[in-house]
Amino acid sequence: MADVKLTLLGPPSVARASSGPLAPQPSAKAVALLTYLVLEPGPHTREELAGLLWGESSDSEARASLRQAIKHLRSQLGEVFRCERGTIELSGPIDCEVRDFRQKVAQEPQ
Repeated sequence: MADVKLTLLGPPSVARASSGPLAPQPSAKAVALLTYLVLEPGPHTREELAGLLWGESSDSEARASLRQAIKHLRSQLGEVFRCERGTIELSGPIDCEVRDFRQKVAQEPQ
């Protein structure tokens, strides 16, 4: 079982298995970043993530916002990301009921 749980059905929330829901909850964009990485596994470029979540900002502002979101999530969750110079991905499993549902539907489409 993963130590981090992302709940997307109902109000989105992030919790630790060991201590329950995070207080305060991460920002909406930080939850969106975590959600994207959970539902679209694998490495993603920093440019892709910054453009996806902060497309209305300049490139430098978007990249700064991405760094801040990662910093805040790491401060609350620990090392959940593997960050290389140009890419970001999850470093371990995160429980998510929507991902589990999607996987179940793909296995048994009836």
